[in-house]
Amino acid sequence: MFKKYFFLVYYLLLIIILQLQQSEVMPSTGIRLVFVGAVMWPLYTIRKDALPIVLSLFFTVTNYNFSYSYMPYEVYQYDILIALGLVLGYHDKSFVKIKVPIFLYVWLFSVTIIDIAWSLKINYLSYSILGMILLWPYMNFGNTDFLKMMSLGIIVTGTILASSYLLFASRYAEAYTGGGGFEREGWTDPNYFGCAVGMGIVAAGVEIVQKRYNILMKLIFGFTILIMFACLAMNASRGAILAVGASSLILILVARIKNQYKVLFALMIVAMVIYLNDLGYFDLLKYRIENDDNGGSGRTIIWITKIEAFFSDQNPLPYISCIFGLGLEEGRNLAQFRLVHSGFHNDFIAFLCEYGFVGLFIFIKWLWFPISKATSNKLLVSAVIVYLIMCSMTLEPITAGRFSYFIFWLYALQLAVSQTEIKKSIYE
Repeated sequence: MFKKYFFLVYYLLLIIILQLQQSEVMPSTGIRLVFVGAVMWPLYTIRKDALPIVLSLFFTVTNYNFSYSYMPYEVYQYDILIALGLVLGYHDKSFVKIKVPIFLYVWLFSVTIIDIAWSLKINYLSYSILGMILLWPYMNFGNTDFLKMMSLGIIVTGTILASSYLLFASRYAEAYTGGGGFEREGWTDPNYFGCAVGMGIVAAGVEIVQKRYNILMKLIFGFTILIMFACLAMNASRGAILAVGASSLILILVARIKNQYKVLFALMIVAMVIYLNDLGYFDLLKYRIENDDNGGSGRTIIWITKIEAFFSDQNPLPYISCIFGLGLEEGRNLAQFRLVHSGFHNDFIAFLCEYGFVGLFIFIKWLWFPISKATSNKLLVSAVIVYLIMCSMTLEPITAGRFSYFIFWLYALQLAVSQTEIKKSIYE
């Protein structure tokens, strides 16, 4: 009986989290432990297959919401929770299993060794890769119901974040540093917040263009997209909007509908944009574009300066580090005296400087892997991966070890094999 209404528990737990919007005080340790137990115990005992998406939901809301949280916010703490489930004896013979690709182990080993060698500490990238590997036994690859659960979880997460933003953002607004009297609402970093919301838009778009749901559900997905897009517009995260736009173009191409309906859909998007513009949702976004004379808020300057420093005498070990990199902390310190920001604002450049050509190659391999495993739905999978690529062009979600993006990659892989005959040979 409980299994039938399993997710009602999580609806209630999410409502409790959202109530903290009105609180300025972190819950006590005891209350937080009880809450974590309420989240995890059903996953250990009743629905182990739900662990990937439930953790993704609560981790993302915890890290990208505006309030204090009952849930942990460190990636390694989630690794412990996932590992605990494995220790308690997780095994489900009904699951379709595929082997963990060897390059993920190589990736984990190499970045960990490089970071320890340069800074004597393990950084978040290692913990996120480890978390992705630990989640592997819980992934029911090729199972349509499991894929639907993952997709719905990502959509729900994005919708919750967007709705919370639209309802409570004024309490957390800060004056935009560019001037003009604009306020930019959002989590600690509005850009990462915007990209987290954008994942929900992409997942909803994936469900709309497929035939898994009836017209009513697709209209509901469309409504959630409207909410999330309104949030992105107000948040003025240009990178997230561009990423959503690129993925949406691919989804329109892959949609199995007549061309006239595609044109109609495109016209509806244009009408929605015009309507939101009239309501003032794009005012901050337009201001940021019109007053940006440094290329992506100075990003191009950062990219050029970092690359120049990496290949110059500022690099302490130029020959070795070109192959293996400088580690996360030393990489961020490159040209620090010439830059206001220590970050790269580009994962591809970050991987080159922090983990060398080895790290960059594995990162590209990681992005390409789900596409390479897809057959009839390559474009659909590409829409998800393109979103990750576009976010990585203006931010550092992967090198920073933001776990939500790694789970989104697992979603792409699940999508890739959902219409593919599972054969041992292609996963070895």
